[in-house]
Amino acid sequence: MRFFFRRLRHACFLLFGVSILAFLFTTLAPGNYFDEMRLNPQIAPETMAALRAQYQLDRPLPVRYVSWMNSVLHGQMGFSFAYNSPVAPILFVRARNTLLLTITATLIAWGIALPLGVWSAERFGRLPDRLLSWATAALRESLTRRKISRSRAAHDAPCCSARAFRSAVAHPTCPCRSG
Repeated sequence: MRFFFRRLRHACFLLFGVSILAFLFTTLAPGNYFDEMRLNPQIAPETMAALRAQYQLDRPLPVRYVSWMNSVLHGQMGFSFAYNSPVAPILFVRARNTLLLTITATLIAWGIALPLGVWSAERFGRLPDRLLSWATAALRESLTRRKISRSRAAHDAPCCSARAFRSAVAHPTCPCRSG
C-alpha cells in the first residue's frame, strides 16, 4: 500500500509539473492573439487595454495559472480568443473526428491483417505464405528505405547509405551508427 501512495504522489507531482509547463509554453510563446490588433491604427490603445483586462491578460502569471487550472478542472480547458468561447467544446468536435478516423483505420487494418495472418498460418511454408511474407517484407523495406533517405538528407553523411544501414557493421565514425 505504501508503494501505491508513493506512486500516486509521484503522479500528482508529474501532473502538476506538466500542467505548469503546458501553461507556460502556451502563455510565453512569442506572439499572441492581440498582436495583429495592436498593429491596426484604427484600434485605440485603450481598447487594447480593455481587451487585455477582459481576458485577464493583464494579471500576473501565477494568478492566470490558477484561473486556467480552475477552468481545466471544471472541464473548460481554457478560453479561445479566436472563437470567444471555452476550448473544450471546440476541442471535443475535433477530437471526435480524429477518433473516428483513427478507429476506422485501425478496424480496417485489423480486418485485413488478421484474416491474412490466419490464412497465411494455415498455409505455412507453401507458396501463398511465401508470397504474403515477401509482400510484407517488401512493404517494410520500402518504408525503411524512405526513413533512411530522410535521415540521409538530414545530416548527409557520406558513410550513411542503405548498404551501411543494412550491414552488420557500419562505418565507425558514422553519426547514425547504432550502438
